[in-house]
Amino acid sequence: MQHPSKTIVSPHAGSYVRLRSAPGSQLGTLQDAGQHEGRERFLFSLDSRLAEYASDIYLFAEDVEVCERPTDEEIELINKFLERRGCGG
Repeated sequence: MQHPSKTIVSPHAGSYVRLRSAPGSQLGTLQDAGQHEGRERFLFSLDSRLAEYASDIYLFAEDVEVCERPTDEEIELINKFLERRGCGG
């Protein structure tokens, strides 16, 4: 059940989002929305502040959730966590 104070925001081009499959480390911005086989699709660009590198990829709206853009301090913590796991650049 959805908490009454939480509002679900639909992703759109320009939204800052996290991937549902990796919400703690795959953060970025959606670009050029379009349709693919009747479903809304976006180009996802990883936040350039993250140490982990990933090419832009196409994702469907249900693959992401809109979130607030992390501060530089929060990104620094994420990068330290990724380095400890051996995932950093």
